Amino acid sequence: MEDQEKEVSQAESQTPANTQNKGGEKGNLSFIVGAIVVIIIIVGAIFFFISEKDLDDTELLAMVNGEEVTRGDIQSTVEQIQTQYDAQGMDTSDPEIKGSLEQQALESYIQRKVILAYAEEMGIEVSQEELDERFDLLVSQMFENDEQLKQGLAEAGLTISDVKENLKESMIMEALAEMEGDMSVSEEQINERYALLLEQYDEQLPPLEDITDDIEQEIRNELMSQIIEALIPEIMDRYEVEIMNQEPAVEFEEGIPEEGMMEVEMDE
Repeated sequence: MEDQEKEVSQAESQTPANTQNKGGEKGNLSFIVGAIVVIIIIVGAIFFFISEKDLDDTELLAMVNGEEVTRGDIQSTVEQIQTQYDAQGMDTSDPEIKGSLEQQALESYIQRKVILAYAEEMGIEVSQEELDERFDLLVSQMFENDEQLKQGLAEAGLTISDVKENLKESMIMEALAEMEGDMSVSEEQINERYALLLEQYDEQLPPLEDITDDIEQEIRNELMSQIIEALIPEIMDRYEVEIMNQEPAVEFEEGIPEEGMMEVEMDE
């Protein structure tokens, strides 16, 4: 799985926004698999459904509004953050760094639980019809047929149910951000972002009209990250959060990892 993440990271570092023409050829399968993994980000936590056999998955780490949070719940978040640490050259086998990594993963997971609870209070819902429509749109943009879809999911270690579950949460986050802040993107912002990409990629970049929607969605994702990040400290006290066997109590200062959200690709 780590090799897949590195492959995704390399593909993204070479490709601004989504530079695939709408009517053109699909990207190679490895990039497509990476794209669908990136899509299912939930506020910086990518769910790769890993298993740590040397740890007790049932170990209770926290309680959020009476719901248990176990080590098994945060394992996928730990793996995602570990990949970021590795990319920065940090020794994740070091006990101190590993402890920091797990702490950040727990905080991120708790924040997500709190945000989703708040969204539910605000009456935000995603219907099955809306979810199916968004899922079908994304699949049609990335896969030629059902066989490619099955192969892509198998290589990513995911099921359709996994993807839909996380896609639903992502849609809830987007709706909450629209309720709490301004998610509008101006033509000037799109032009400025395109000019910046031109400086970086020059002739490799398609014409603006071919990737306008992708640039707009990229900016919207950044706005969503900022809005949700600012919301976290405002709503955290509304919920009961208990961290087990930890002194002092967790402080929620870092908010949502901006890097994770910046990598989201969710074509409309």
